[in-house]
Amino acid sequence: MSSMEGLVGQWTVGSDAEITTPAFGSVVSAKNGTPTYVDGKFGNGMACTSSGDYARLTIGGGFTNADAGTIEYWWRKTTTNPNGYIGHTGDITAGTDLRVLIVAYTGDLTFQFYYGGGSVLHSHVESYTGFADGEWVHLAITWNRLGIAGGSDTSRFYVNGVAVSTSTATVASWSMPVGWYYTFGNASDGTAPISANANSYVDNLKIYQVEKTDYSDRFIEFFGGQKMRTT
Repeated sequence: MSSMEGLVGQWTVGSDAEITTPAFGSVVSAKNGTPTYVDGKFGNGMACTSSGDYARLTIGGGFTNADAGTIEYWWRKTTTNPNGYIGHTGDITAGTDLRVLIVAYTGDLTFQFYYGGGSVLHSHVESYTGFADGEWVHLAITWNRLGIAGGSDTSRFYVNGVAVSTSTATVASWSMPVGWYYTFGNASDGTAPISANANSYVDNLKIYQVEKTDYSDRFIEFFGGQKMRTT
């Protein structure tokens, strides 16, 4: 799959303008709190170091594909109070609504993929203690209810382009909430931060309507469909 196939949104989040205006796609992101900007994986990245610093994409059920999709971005490790949600979809309460999240907590990254208000389909804890403080790490969650790349896996979690956990769990159907949003930065379920002083650093968020298994393009920043920077 090419870097652009199935891509529906990209946010480079290196400034206020890069948060509120997508590099690709038509959905804008809203900034909350007072995030600042630091050296990122490409140019600048977003630093969320105070209570409620985050960016939120309110994109509705039609933007993402419930049956197949990918969320990927860069996250910077920090040893200074890193506990916080790096990114998560909007609240779900019942039915077959789909939800994904990634949390940094006490030396671990927790990936979760679940539906219907809390029925966990796939959960995995990955230690990040082996990464250097300040290192940028690429994270991704991908899914296909009918099977990723025609196989039996229905969801996979990736760290630096390597699948660290796979699952074949599925249900008859799952869906995206009508009010679906994606929050990344220092925020937890809903609007309250998981920790008042959590530190979260992110860069180059991309959302796809298809599953993605090859992340060799993660070192290239595309802007508006054009290759801009490599690292």
